[in-house]
This record gives sequence, C-alpha cells and structure tokens, in this order.
Amino acid sequence: MLISLIGGCIGGDEESTTTPAPTTTQPPVTDRDGDGVPDASDACPDIPGDPANEGCPTTTPPPTTSAPTTTAPPTTSAPTTTAPPDYYRVTYHDAVEADVFGQPYIYNDAILRYLEEEYEETEEFWGKYNLHELTLSSLNDRTTDFFYGDENIVMLASDALYIPVDDPQYFGYYWNIDTEKRKDLMLKSLEDYDDGWGTYRLRTGSYWQIYTRDIMGGKSYQVTTTNTNKESPRLHGTNVIYCEYIRDWDLMLATLTGGSNRTLSNMDGDEIKPLIHEDLVVFVLDNATPHLYYMFLDDKDPTLLCENVGTYVISEDRILYYDVETTRWNIIVFDDKARKRFYTPTGRDDTVNVAISESWVYIDGTVYKIKAPGES
Repeated sequence: MLISLIGGCIGGDEESTTTPAPTTTQPPVTDRDGDGVPDASDACPDIPGDPANEGCPTTTPPPTTSAPTTTAPPTTSAPTTTAPPDYYRVTYHDAVEADVFGQPYIYNDAILRYLEEEYEETEEFWGKYNLHELTLSSLNDRTTDFFYGDENIVMLASDALYIPVDDPQYFGYYWNIDTEKRKDLMLKSLEDYDDGWGTYRLRTGSYWQIYTRDIMGGKSYQVTTTNTNKESPRLHGTNVIYCEYIRDWDLMLATLTGGSNRTLSNMDGDEIKPLIHEDLVVFVLDNATPHLYYMFLDDKDPTLLCENVGTYVISEDRILYYDVETTRWNIIVFDDKARKRFYTPTGRDDTVNVAISESWVYIDGTVYKIKAPGES
C-alpha cells in the first residue's frame, strides 16, 4: 500500500480519475421468535422471552457462555544442575583429633575403629593400646577397651585384633571386638582375617608355605605345597591370594582350604602387596616405580590404575589410593565393573592411617562423605 501511494504521488501530472465509493447494504434485522430482541442478541432466538432476560423466558436463565479455556503453554524446565546419574563425588565432612596407631577400619559403614598407643613397650612393661570408636556422622569419639602388647598388635579387620603376648605356651591371641571372645594362638602373627578365618605363613622344609585357620574351631589347612617361597597371603570369603616366587614374584589364587591353585598375574616384574575384597583384587607391580593394578577374579588380565602409587586400601567395590606423582588421594568406585574416578580435596599427605567404606573415607584425621549418584 505504501508503494502504491508513493507511485501515485510520482505520477501526479496525469489526469486524476475519481471512483465513487461503493454502496454498502446492511443485512436485514431478523427476530424469528418476535420478542423484540434481534436474533443476533437473542440468547433464545426460537423462544419468545423477556428482553431484560436476553430474549429468554424469565423462568429460563440465559445459557452460560463459558470463558474460553486457556491452555497454559507447556512448562519449559530450567536446565537441571543435578549431576549425571553415574557421578560419584566426595565432600569434606570434618576433621577429628585422633592419634591413630596402624591402619583403622570402618565398621558397618558408620564407625571408625582404631587403636591409640597410650604408651609404648619398654624392656620392663608392655605397651598400652586403647581401642576407639569414632561415629563418623557425629564425630563422637569414645574409648571402648584397652589391651597390653607390643608394636606388633594389629587390627586385622573392623571386628578383630591380633595381640602378641609373652607366654611360653602361645605367642599371641585373637580378639573379636563384637563378641569379646578370645582365642589363644600358637602363631607369631596373622597376616589377614575375614569372617572367622585367618591366614599366615609357616616355613615347611626349605620353603615358606601358606596356611589358613578356622580361628575358633582351631583347625588349620595347608593352602600351598610347591617347592617355592610364598608371601603376603590375603583372604576374603572362600578365596586366598598370595605371591609366589618362580622367576620373579607372581600373583596366585587358591581356595580357603587348599586346592584349585592358579595364576592371576605373571607380568614382567614383581607382583607384590595384594589385597582382595569379594572378587576385586589390587596389587603392585614393582618395576622401576610401583604400578598399581586391579582385576576381578574372572578377568583374563589386570588393568593399570596408577604408575606411581603410595598407600592403598580397598573395601566393597571401592579403592582408595595415593598417587605419588599428583600428590593426591584418588577414589575408584566400580559400578558393575565400570570404573568411576573422583578425588578427595588436596592437601593430604601419604599415610597408612586411612580407611574407606561405602559412604565414608578417613584420611589421617579428616573424614569425608562419599555421595552416590542422586544423593544431595
């Protein structure tokens, strides 16, 4: 329209022709029921009625005209800030004053159990060691028991201790923290423990062999018999892992009462310091620097996790380890064998005073909370 008008102005020298405006004919007004209300305004166009009642009889209310329904546009949600479903994270919980002796353990995913050395052994007296329970959610710390022994006292697990004694009849005793049951042992040490069973080494002939023992039942089983040295036995459930020296140290697997011995890993270099929990195994390949590997019992080959590792512990499907190169603690969570990695806050040095459970991490006086996917 604007262009058309401008065109008319440009052509203003031409003769102008005036076109008459068209005549508009109004449509006739109809009133079918003859009540004086035009059909266009009559709510009851076929029934005579009162003009004051919109053309309807006074006994009949005019039909209600509903306001058109307004459908709200679909709500567009703001982008969620929730972490992806496979994302684990660790958050700072709090620091505690705990003088931890040796390795602590987390009991029932709720309580940190640890030993505190009140005073060390002398030539005349045993040392004194207090057993503590630190509730991780409230940081309430209390002493629950105490023991006399030397520096070889050790927490075997979250519910068991091995305590050396000076007695000609036996070398030490097993103590169950929960049941408060004691079992004297003619063993200088227990190297690992799980659910009432212990494992240890004895020199048989010219070689060190691996044994297990039903602690309370008292029966022992020889797990290995070959003419090679063995070390570092660890057990969980019905499985025992250990290192065997052939051309170098290899990682082996056997059953709790002996038999079905087979090789788990025999890479170039020494497989040492193994740990096992259920079917998850971790160990160090000592080749120039200590490389940390992990595998599941049905895996064909192990997987490299860290090329220069310090301390490491495992529990459930979790590995906590110190990376010497990055100088920080890492946590690995396995979800159906799929590996998820995350980190603890920086500033924590390498130490043996560490523990991990499903929901908690303890590193040398600091407690962290592990948040699972979807957990706020």
